[in-house]
Amino acid sequence: MNGKRYFGICLASLGALLALTGLFNRVVDPFWYYRDITIDGFNSVKTQFTNYERHVKPVILRETRPDAVIFSSSVLEAGMNPAHPAFTNDGTYHGYNFGMQAAWWDRVYCNLEYALANTELKTVVIGISPEPLPSLDCSSRIKEMGAIQPSQLLFSFDALKASLKTVTQQAKRPTHTLDGMLFYHRYQSGKIEASFAQEFYKYRIRSKGKACPKPRSTDIPAWVPPDGEVDMRGLEKLLRQLVERKVQVKLVIYPIHALWMELMLCDDLPKRWHLIYKMAKIVNDASQQGGDIELWDFQGFSSGLVEKISNNQTRYWQDFGHFNYELGDIMLDLMYRRADPMDRWGDDVFGVRLTPESLPGRFTRFFQSRREFINGNSGFIQDFEKFSQ
Repeated sequence: MNGKRYFGICLASLGALLALTGLFNRVVDPFWYYRDITIDGFNSVKTQFTNYERHVKPVILRETRPDAVIFSSSVLEAGMNPAHPAFTNDGTYHGYNFGMQAAWWDRVYCNLEYALANTELKTVVIGISPEPLPSLDCSSRIKEMGAIQPSQLLFSFDALKASLKTVTQQAKRPTHTLDGMLFYHRYQSGKIEASFAQEFYKYRIRSKGKACPKPRSTDIPAWVPPDGEVDMRGLEKLLRQLVERKVQVKLVIYPIHALWMELMLCDDLPKRWHLIYKMAKIVNDASQQGGDIELWDFQGFSSGLVEKISNNQTRYWQDFGHFNYELGDIMLDLMYRRADPMDRWGDDVFGVRLTPESLPGRFTRFFQSRREFINGNSGFIQDFEKFSQ
C-alpha cells in the first residue's frame, strides 16, 4: 500500500468517525438543543444538562425565543413551572425557565439583558432578594453566553462525553424539564431534614457561635421608615427597559421557610423590610411611567411556609429556600389573577402585592402573624430547637 492510498484511507476513516460522532451526538442531543428525537431508555433523561446549563440555556433561549420567561437563581428555577397555564396565558405564550443555579443578582441582571436583546418578551417573573441591586456591565458575560456554536454541540469532546453519559445513565432521575425547570433534589426526600440541619450549622459557624434565642412571643416592632441610600440602580435600569418594551413584570421576593426566618430574626430583620420598601418605591415609580409591574411578597406564616420538615413527608420544601413547583403553582395563580390574593391559607394570608403605602401595614401584620402562630404551635418551637442544636 503506497503512502498516498494509506493517507486517503486514514482521512476517510477520520471523516467517517467524525460523521458518526456528530450523528450520535445529534440523536442523543444531551443538551436539549435540537429537541426533536426522544427515545425512552436511550436519550429521554438528560442527565448532563445540569452541568452545562449556563452554557446551553442562553443558546436555547436565543433559538426558541420564548414569550414568558422566569429569571432567578435555583429558587424559582426549581419552584416555578414555566408551562403553568397562568404563566403562559393558557398556552398563548411559550414559557421558559431561565433560572440558573447559584445565580445571584449579577447573573440574573445579565440574563435579563441577554433576553431583552434576543427575544420579544411578553411577561416575566423575576426572583430577587432584599439586597442592593446595582447596575452592571454585562458586555463580556453576554458575549460568552452566546458563544456556543452548533458544531461544538455535535463534534466537541464535551458533547461526546455528555452523550455517552446520557445513554448510560437513563436509570437516573431527570435534572430538568424540557422548558428549563430544575428538579434539584426533589426526588431525594431523605435529604430534606439533613439539609435544614446543615444550614443551621453553617449559620452557627458564620455567627461564631452566637446563640439565637428560641422563638417566643415578642412585642410587635413599630415601623420606622428607612434612611440612608442603597444602590438600586440596576433594578431601576431593568424596569425602565421592560417598561419601554411593554413587558408585564412580576417581581417576587423569594419565599423562605419560617424556620429560617426565625434565624433571620437573630440578625436585623427590620433591615430586610427597609430594603423591600426601597424596592417597592422603585416599582411604584416605574408603574407611574406606564409599566405593568408588581412586587409580590410571599413571606409569612401560612401553612405552606410553616410545613413540618420531615423526610419523605414534606410536600412543598426541599430545603429552607428551595420549594417545589406545587407551591410555585399557587404563587403564579395569585400573581396572574387565577386566584384571589386575599384568600386565606392556614392562619395567614399567602401572597401580597406590595406598594410603598401598604408596606408599613404588611410589616406590622407579619409580626402579628408570627406572634399568633408561635403562641399556638409549640411543635414549631421544638423543631427550631432541634435544628439549632
